[in-house]
Amino acid sequence: VGRTARQRLTRSEKKMWRHALTRQNLRERRREARERRRSAKAAAQAEDAAALAAMDPEARARLEADRAVEAQRARAEAYARRNRENERLAAALADGSGAVRVAVDLSYGALMNAKERRSLGKQLQLCYVTNRASERPVALHFCGLAAAEAAFPDCLPQGYGKWAVRRESRAACEAFRAEEVVYLSPDAPRVLEEVDPAKVYVIGGLVDGTVIKRATLGAAEAASVEARRLPVKEHLKGTDPVLNVNHVLEALIAFQGTGDWARALEAAVPPRKRKAG
Repeated sequence: VGRTARQRLTRSEKKMWRHALTRQNLRERRREARERRRSAKAAAQAEDAAALAAMDPEARARLEADRAVEAQRARAEAYARRNRENERLAAALADGSGAVRVAVDLSYGALMNAKERRSLGKQLQLCYVTNRASERPVALHFCGLAAAEAAFPDCLPQGYGKWAVRRESRAACEAFRAEEVVYLSPDAPRVLEEVDPAKVYVIGGLVDGTVIKRATLGAAEAASVEARRLPVKEHLKGTDPVLNVNHVLEALIAFQGTGDWARALEAAVPPRKRKAG
């Protein structure tokens, strides 16, 4: 877009253009980083092959045997780690576990375009990976699956059916008692100060490039449930309070481990999303 053409754009159109340009630049940087990694890997493999070829047969055999032992050890450690993760997730999902319950409400498919729904799918995958790796995982629920699977399957990541999460066909506000629900919304007037295992903290499964105001707060008000916001404004001044689904989950996981919102948000929100206060 040329300078003259930009001057004719409305304020919202200019904002959308800047966002599009930022995304394009980010894609290019990521592509360049991938190319650098591939080149570095190919160079390292060529160097390793040359070093092996220069070794005498006996030394090469010893090195290859050592590498085989190391690879076997790494596989055993990975297997043990997966077992520990599975045990922690099963314990968190068990009734009466005392784990904090977090539900992602997937009933917003109609408010997103195809690209935004695919982005949501990636964020759901990051949610599961983060929760699985946590030493103290939450009991993660996916709600509103009936509508999502029927009308908007592109928001659901491949293989999610095998994940250690609770699945609920109904929307979050229908799946839990109203007095249990705390709907997290950046538009809520009240701040979330503590997390309570007796509550269910609902994250709206919404990715909206243009930021739909009050969408999640409206859902909370329509269901007559409590709405709270993360204290982003208080601890990350100048930062957009509209966070990705996975960043909200990461903040909740970090907070239950530290009890400190400043540390939790610093850990969850990446530097590129933050602004100096």
